[in-house]
Amino acid sequence: MKFHKLTLNGTPDDGARLDEFCERLAATEFAAGARLRALAVELAKRGELEVSAVAYEDESLDLEVVLAGDRFREPVSIDRDGTGGRCQVSWERWADIADDAAMEKAAQMIVAVTVSCAASR
Repeated sequence: MKFHKLTLNGTPDDGARLDEFCERLAATEFAAGARLRALAVELAKRGELEVSAVAYEDESLDLEVVLAGDRFREPVSIDRDGTGGRCQVSWERWADIADDAAMEKAAQMIVAVTVSCAASR
């Protein structure tokens, strides 16, 4: 599927750049994605994150967020529901479990992610 990608800079003009980028979307998609675009701008302000908006040929919009310096560069994907009032955060990360030490690190990571997700409710 063909897509276009805009990386945000964490600067005050990100909102305007993102709105201009999203003009390629259908009017209903543009309107429903307002809160998702606002979330992108907010995330881009955080220096430890790299945030990109991805517009697809089907006129949908997703965000990709990567922790700056992450050696794996596996993005967190953010999509919105039909109303634009909620977002889904998806993450795919391959963890080494080949030996006991690696398994312990994987378990710690899974616990940290689970606890963080539960705390955000």
